[in-house]
Amino acid sequence: MTLVEEITNWPDRLHSALEVSSCPYDDLIERLDLPPDGGWLRAALDGRLRPTVSNLVELSACCNIPLATLTSNTPQQGSLEMALRAKLEVIHGDTEDISRRAQTLLADLRLLLVWSPDIRAAANKALSDARRVATAGSYALGAARSTARRLRDILDLGDEPIVDLVPIIENLGVPVLLEKLPASLQGLTITDTADSQRACMVFVNSNDWWGRQRFTLAHELCHLIYADPGSVFVEKSNFDTDNQIEYRCEAFARYFLAPPNAVRAFWDEHKPVRSTDGLAKPLALFMMTFGTTREAALNIFNDDLEIADDQLAPYRQIPNFQLMRSAGLGQEWATASSFEGTPSTSDWLLDLALKAYEAKFVGAPVVASVLGRSDVECVESELREAGWGNSQP
Repeated sequence: MTLVEEITNWPDRLHSALEVSSCPYDDLIERLDLPPDGGWLRAALDGRLRPTVSNLVELSACCNIPLATLTSNTPQQGSLEMALRAKLEVIHGDTEDISRRAQTLLADLRLLLVWSPDIRAAANKALSDARRVATAGSYALGAARSTARRLRDILDLGDEPIVDLVPIIENLGVPVLLEKLPASLQGLTITDTADSQRACMVFVNSNDWWGRQRFTLAHELCHLIYADPGSVFVEKSNFDTDNQIEYRCEAFARYFLAPPNAVRAFWDEHKPVRSTDGLAKPLALFMMTFGTTREAALNIFNDDLEIADDQLAPYRQIPNFQLMRSAGLGQEWATASSFEGTPSTSDWLLDLALKAYEAKFVGAPVVASVLGRSDVECVESELREAGWGNSQP
């Protein structure tokens, strides 16, 4: 049984979806390159023809309706796009574009995971296992520290610095994308609750420096572990400790990236020999070693190593590159920062899309969507040149 054959009320779903969509019917006919009588779309709306998955993929792309809304029996108002249009979620005005891209990618993700049930099952198990480590309690700092420790344990990370956070998150079935977000945002986790299977996607601001990107990823990982509801925006303003969810995620990021035992071992090895040596070198080396923000590093030095505020004050305003140069780490910093500002898609999601394209389960529009490109014909040509899509159906 195909996806469309499983739908019991597909004409009604099409009518409801198009009513919510802002795209007029005549415009849709033109965008879909259908004859004046409306072709398959008119027949589908009249209940005379059951649309194919290819029809619905094309319709989804043309009128910004999530594919999951068109290809499942789930309530339409549960999908992200319907929630956005119905104002069921509070979305920052300057994040509308990225929210719309997210809902399109979430629809792609759902479709690709239908094609890859083994991958979906493995990701669901990994996420379920990870969520078992979430420590409850009203004391956010203690809960964050315990959860970070327990997650490191089940991932067998020990106390070593984490080289790459992206595979940890994508192993949970959550794609990670670097996108040029509004300047006010460090990242966001978008959640689609179109059915009982929550689908999530993490975006990180590609314009942030690499340490901030890593800290944002760790912060978002905490939201995923705790299954925090709704779409979560990580803003650049300082977090109020009264906001216990955000405070917990900030603390989790700090402990997950730099566990206390590793912090103490680092300090024993790199603390200044003389009081006149200053803290520039150990601070810079700490940031490079654990891949964390200067703010987090200073807080760790203050809280965990009990270094006085007046000793740390000179290092709170100096630009990062100057701090690194003064510590003799300028070249290392430049190398680590060389990819800042470059958007990139999820390698995991792209791999799924390419394999599904090779198997002829999806067309080039899905691959182009994952890549964030609108030139579908060029993408299709590039895929052919690269040898993709040559397998027999």
